[in-house]
Amino acid sequence: MNKVKDVKSGAQTVFQENGKWKDTVGGSHNSRAQAEFALLKEIQEREYEGTNTLTKIDGVFLLLWFVAQILLFVIAYSVFKDSSLLGGFFFGGVGLLLTYAGYKFFFSTMPSFREKMYFLISGILIAGYFIFKYFKTI
Repeated sequence: MNKVKDVKSGAQTVFQENGKWKDTVGGSHNSRAQAEFALLKEIQEREYEGTNTLTKIDGVFLLLWFVAQILLFVIAYSVFKDSSLLGGFFFGGVGLLLTYAGYKFFFSTMPSFREKMYFLISGILIAGYFIFKYFKTI
């Protein structure tokens, strides 16, 4: 795995302007598919140079990560408020660990690695659903 030297966003990746499809790199294309392919090629070239590019799917998982952090810190605060010091420290510590792990995952890994991890996580969740549903483990 290459070391990350820079982070760039790929927020609005492909758009249409004056009847031509444009990508954020500055290229002009005849179709949306050509523009998306050119952008994927650019992301691969950036990855080879050590530039991390945040894509649309990263935005979805960043949002999930952010919501999970907020929930853990709200739980930690409510447990602290109910005078359970150990429980509050536990949930607060898990929240801090999630903060650090998410930061390292999103900003220190390349898009190709994150994409593989998204497929792995999705596969595990789907397999878990079918195991619990059809084998009645609960």
